[in-house]
Amino acid sequence: MKVARIIFLLAISITLVGCSYYYGPREQVKAFVHDKSDLLGDIISKVEFSPTLASIAEAQKLVDEKKASLQEQRQAISNAEKGFNRDWLTSLLESEVTDGQLFKRLNDKLEIDCTKGRESCTDMLSKFNELRKSYMIATRLPGYKPDEKP
Repeated sequence: MKVARIIFLLAISITLVGCSYYYGPREQVKAFVHDKSDLLGDIISKVEFSPTLASIAEAQKLVDEKKASLQEQRQAISNAEKGFNRDWLTSLLESEVTDGQLFKRLNDKLEIDCTKGRESCTDMLSKFNELRKSYMIATRLPGYKPDEKP
């Protein structure tokens, strides 16, 4: 009876460990993508509705406040068991593409909204590019180079 109980508990333990090994860090990735989306939504709401140097500076403060937390989450995902099923990686890559598209759209809107040739326009686009780089560094995937255009 004891042997059967030990074998049963061993089978359950192996199954639980095997499932987490198979699926990888799905829940961590969901939380990370959610936090990234919230931050990006805050950036867009600040910059899109008030395209000024002050709003870009406020958005930069938001990124700076959340940078450490996002990097910790990203490091935890990198350190986690990858598993055989890589749907979590697909979610991560899709969020990267979406982030790049949203930053591109916002950059295009800023370029259209501001008058070409004005110093403030150049400054604003420069600060926005710094904001984009800062966000991408905080949430980057391995191998990402911050000078790459989205």
